[in-house]
Amino acid sequence: MVIAMLATLGFAAVQQSTLAFSMSRGQIDLRIATLSAQNALTAELSLLDALQVADFSPQGNNGLYRTEAFAALPLWQQQSTWRAGACRPAPHALIGSAAPACAIVELLRHEPDKNYRAFRVTVRGYGSTSRSTVLLQAYAVL
Repeated sequence: MVIAMLATLGFAAVQQSTLAFSMSRGQIDLRIATLSAQNALTAELSLLDALQVADFSPQGNNGLYRTEAFAALPLWQQQSTWRAGACRPAPHALIGSAAPACAIVELLRHEPDKNYRAFRVTVRGYGSTSRSTVLLQAYAVL
């Protein structure tokens, strides 16, 4: 009887330890994905000034899209937007990340005056597996 009770307590302790490890691993994955997305978003925002209106197209030109701000289904919600060639991969993957972050830059509005351009930048960062992802989004007006 005592042996069965000790075995049950030992099994419960192992299960609790496994659960705690899984939860902490999930938090680490989320943090890696967030850092990856933050780095890529910062890099994309710093490059906006160099982009020309002609670089953007409705079909996307290596992640550069000309779109309406209030389209029926935003590009960042469409799964096909995140395939290779449809988004702009970050130059380097964050250490521990399953893949480099990927960004799409949408030209929402532009005026004939070259001094006014509105952008939406959406970045998808990956954790240690491709299943753990984070989306970050920023708007910029130049």
